[in-house]
Amino acid sequence: MSRATDGSAMKRWLALAPLLGVLGGLFGGGLVLAAAQSLGAGAYARLLADPAFRDGLALTLRVSVLSAAVATAGGTLLAAAIARVAGRSRVVAFLLRAPLSLPHMVVAAMMLLAFSNSGMLARLAHAFGGAAEPADFPDLVYDRFGVGIIGAYALKEIPFVTVLVLPVLTGAAQRLAEAAATLGASPRQAFRRVTWPLLWPAAAAAATILFAYAFGAFEVPYVVGRTYPKMMPVLAYQKFLSIDAGDRPEALAAGLMIAAVTTAAALVYAALLGVQARRLAAVRAGLDE
Repeated sequence: MSRATDGSAMKRWLALAPLLGVLGGLFGGGLVLAAAQSLGAGAYARLLADPAFRDGLALTLRVSVLSAAVATAGGTLLAAAIARVAGRSRVVAFLLRAPLSLPHMVVAAMMLLAFSNSGMLARLAHAFGGAAEPADFPDLVYDRFGVGIIGAYALKEIPFVTVLVLPVLTGAAQRLAEAAATLGASPRQAFRRVTWPLLWPAAAAAATILFAYAFGAFEVPYVVGRTYPKMMPVLAYQKFLSIDAGDRPEALAAGLMIAAVTTAAALVYAALLGVQARRLAAVRAGLDE
């Protein structure tokens, strides 16, 4: 790296220093204050001893893992199908990006209107004899397992995963697979040696983002979740607003736990991006040999 490049980078960091200092002070100060309040009051011990928290943590992990897995699998399969028939179509690209503008709250409301036992599916089942009353229809929201929350996240995030994975399948992976084919590789060998090494880090990175979001998001579990158990963000929010002053340290402790998990997920995401870059370089080098 040249001295001119070093100087340019230094100037950019110096220009951002005032803003970064303010944001770092506010964010860092908030974290320090929250940690001090939670540690001083023994909030972590009380949370871990609380069955409601343990059940909420189990629900949060289940919803986060399953919603990320379903969305990643669905989005990757959709991207593979699109790559075969219309990988570079602008219409397809627009249709994929359109759902990304929908807020999660809107998707949660759609789940309620469609899948609750007073929603459209329940009324259709009653009208066509599938249920004696709409209330007899299985309630796919407000369920203990979190099906409604998982479904809302999956519906919202499948297009997101597709948008992330599709450029891999229609860009470098496709060009390198074609190059491998010209060198005599079979379709299976091209997938195993070229496409898969580039695909899995992108899909895993998408899954990591979705897991982190589901673990820390509030609106969807608040709208379509049960009153018990509560996912951790909802539990932290309600404890923070509780009239019992003793609940405030527990709310901060739960929030810091969420922050720790999402920060770890961000580090994993960055590592996966590095893996993808190294795999791309390795595949290109292998084809050049």
